[in-house]
Amino acid sequence: MESLRGLIQNWTKSREANNSSPLSETEESQHPHISYDLADLKQLANQDTACVIQLLQLFLNHAENDFNILGKAADQKNWNAVAAKAHKLIPGCQYLHLNHLVEILQQLESTLKDQPASGNTREQLASNAQETFARVKPLIKAELAALIKSQPGNDNPGNTSSKKLLNTLIDSHNF
Repeated sequence: MESLRGLIQNWTKSREANNSSPLSETEESQHPHISYDLADLKQLANQDTACVIQLLQLFLNHAENDFNILGKAADQKNWNAVAAKAHKLIPGCQYLHLNHLVEILQQLESTLKDQPASGNTREQLASNAQETFARVKPLIKAELAALIKSQPGNDNPGNTSSKKLLNTLIDSHNF
C-alpha cells in the first residue's frame, strides 16, 4: 500500500502538460481556457477503462458538491471555508490537467491568505472558479459517457488491482 502511495505521489510530481487532449475547434473557440487530459489518469489506472470511469464519476460527484459549497460560502463571505474548498479541489483538477481551473483555484486560495485583498477580488475569483467548472463539467461528462459506451457489457467493475487503486485514491482524499 505504501509503495502505491509513493507511486501516486511520484506520478503527480512528474506529470507533463504537453499531452493535453485537444478540444474540437468549435469547443476551443467557445471555451478558450478549457482543456483536460486523461492520459495520465489512464496510465495511473493501468489503462483499465472501468477504473478510469469510476475515478471520473468520483471526481464529478465530489467536485460538483464542493463547488456548490464553495459558492454558498462565498455568498456568505465565509472566506476560510472558500479557501478550504479551493485547496481541496486542486488535486482532483490536477489529475485531469484542468490547468486553467487549477490556476483560478490557486489564485483564489492565495488571495484569501492575503488579507488586504478586496472582497470584490475574492468574489470574482470564486465566481470564475464556479463558472469554469460549469463549462468543463459537460465536457468531462461527455468523455465519461463515451468511455462507458466503449466498455464491453458496460458493467465491468474493473480488476482487483484497479479496485485497490481506486480505494487508495479515495482514502487519500485526492478525488
